Amino acid sequence: MIEVVLLGIAQDGGRPQAGCNLDCCIDIHSKSELWRTPVSLGVIEEEELHLIEASRMIGKQLTLVDNKIPKSVWITHVHLGHIDGLGQFGTESMNTTRATLHCSEKVSKNIEKTPSLKLLLENENLVFGDWGVRNENFKITPVEIPHRDELGDNHALIIEGMENKLLFMPDHDTWNETLESVGYESIKEWLKNLEIDIALIDGTFWNDKEIKHRSQENVKHPPIEETLERIGMSEEDDPRIIFVHFNHTNPVLNKETKEYKKVIEMGWEIGTEGMKFYL
Repeated sequence: MIEVVLLGIAQDGGRPQAGCNLDCCIDIHSKSELWRTPVSLGVIEEEELHLIEASRMIGKQLTLVDNKIPKSVWITHVHLGHIDGLGQFGTESMNTTRATLHCSEKVSKNIEKTPSLKLLLENENLVFGDWGVRNENFKITPVEIPHRDELGDNHALIIEGMENKLLFMPDHDTWNETLESVGYESIKEWLKNLEIDIALIDGTFWNDKEIKHRSQENVKHPPIEETLERIGMSEEDDPRIIFVHFNHTNPVLNKETKEYKKVIEMGWEIGTEGMKFYL
């Protein structure tokens, strides 16, 4: 079976976040066990590692998968946190040889226009591979999902093993836009049609009031509170729905909060670093 390891659960800025002087970050400065790294997955196929997202904390994250050197890396979009670890594949760090980089055409063009990333291609630390891939033991299928596209498009990934399917969708704008783009009216209907067993989905904010300067216009993410209203209580035939990609302000990062407890009481889950899934 394919093993998938959740390597990071935070939003792009991580936790604590740079420049944050709120209690959520100040209180954990000296408690490294409470720090959280940007969202990422490790897909282990026998002895080979396939990395989903390249965060700047890749060095710490690889310790969760026996410090394996990635054979390939998948990038869902080019926002900070998802791509800023690609430099670690270069001569200053892992110095990989022809590791395969999977991304959309729009993302690849962005990479080719970025001098420091283009150098990785010129040195053949990375080489572009097909966007949709089917290996002997697993299949990865991209699904285009609406999200801020000032730098390129955004995709969710469906990772299919021999027995189970996992949806990785850490970023999207709104449920209305996403469901319209995939042609469904409800979250559960969409997931069940795709035969998803495990769904790792955007849990960036608890609600729209979480940070004062945020508006739905400049930082789009569907809040967990809304998602819970849409999916209701977990039922017997539902897939596992696990929230990831948490902003440093999100109260679900603390297991003692009423917000965390509400998610659990409704039968859903909060992602934790090191969590494993078998496909």
